[in-house]
Amino acid sequence: MTRYTPDTDMAASFAELSASAARNRLFSQKAKAEKKTQTALLLSAVAESEEIMARRALMALRGKISDLDDYMEEIADAKAQADDRFERRSRKAREKQEDGLAEAYERFGAVSRNNGERLAAAAGAAFYVCQVCGYIAADEAPERCPVCNAVSKKFRAHNL
Repeated sequence: MTRYTPDTDMAASFAELSASAARNRLFSQKAKAEKKTQTALLLSAVAESEEIMARRALMALRGKISDLDDYMEEIADAKAQADDRFERRSRKAREKQEDGLAEAYERFGAVSRNNGERLAAAAGAAFYVCQVCGYIAADEAPERCPVCNAVSKKFRAHNL
């Protein structure tokens, strides 16, 4: 359960702005592909504006994240909630016979569960991220991704 602090709203704003910026970038590319140049330019400008605001929100949070252990617990809880949402969305897509969307939600759920497990354990000497679906492997890259079946060459070592 997320504990409210004065910075909780700023953290939520950062997340919302980041997600909105990503969504606007996506639709800007779609508008560009559809030759809707003015719409593409506008959505790109809005995305850039939101990215700037998200960076400002992040700067406001610097030095104010008080407890790393609490954060790790909160983000693991958030991953579990995301799993539930992906499962519901997958069921809804299957009901509407949108199998491709359902499979995408199922993969998102599998990757999200894996991320939650990694966060809960916070173990592993090294981490490898699948560049196809985002799955995180600990210690070494698997021969095949357990979520999307990508080969080990599709995993990138994640270093700070």
